Amino acid sequence: MGEEGCLAVVRVRGPREFYWLNLGGWDNRRHSFEKCIPAVGRQGPVGPGLEGRIEKDRWYCVRVRCEGGRLTAFLDDRLLLEYEDAAPIASGTVGLGTWHTRARFRNLRVASLDGRVLFEGRPPLPPPAFEAPHWSAVGDGAVEVRAEGALNADRYAFVRNASEGKTGLRQTNLCVRAGDTLRGSFWAKGRAPDGVTARIAAERRALCSVTVPLAAADWVECPVALTPAETASNAVLEIVVGAGAEVWLDQVSLMPDSAAAPGGFRPDLLQAIASCARR
Repeated sequence: MGEEGCLAVVRVRGPREFYWLNLGGWDNRRHSFEKCIPAVGRQGPVGPGLEGRIEKDRWYCVRVRCEGGRLTAFLDDRLLLEYEDAAPIASGTVGLGTWHTRARFRNLRVASLDGRVLFEGRPPLPPPAFEAPHWSAVGDGAVEVRAEGALNADRYAFVRNASEGKTGLRQTNLCVRAGDTLRGSFWAKGRAPDGVTARIAAERRALCSVTVPLAAADWVECPVALTPAETASNAVLEIVVGAGAEVWLDQVSLMPDSAAAPGGFRPDLLQAIASCARR
């Protein structure tokens, strides 16, 4: 454990309704039960507290017993705190956490009062949130942002797909026109048995797609040309891989032919600017 605010949370009914056992709180000077209820909106100490601290680089055995309105805390199998609540939170889930410190947890076990084991081990962690401007993850595989070894700037997307469907990246709010080919490329490395597919869709209909083979240990540029079959003002671009793929993706660029011809500007915007200048 660390130095301050290691927490065992019990009878959690929601983000504003729970008890927690605060070990080493208040600048690592005190242990206490705390309670949060919706009417108050934040936790506060309840019952008798106890002066004490948590030492760094040491394992502790922490146990909390909940029986009716009575909460009992043990530290290294010695009685630490007791609290009797006249208006108890009757039930809820359990959890662990820290406050202004860091800690490691092991040998987690939840049991009923008769000794029946309800949970043992470590709970599965949620997948890392995918955070990249203008992009979101798509599919049931794993998609995450990484930094080490990025080709462009300081981040790239890593895609690992163990599912049967497609997994990868998605960008929304694209305006495409029928027959106006979008040309560009994406950079990638890794292995994709079914290749890497770039596709444009609108209202769940595929407008065009192209699949590029990939089996590369180093970054390679993958050129693509996509010609939409329909015009759509809110199309979606997806770059996806099939089952068994592990792919690094970076630096995606696409430009329609209509914008490339006048030097990279949308022709409708150029026309609008020209009409303003004539007035």
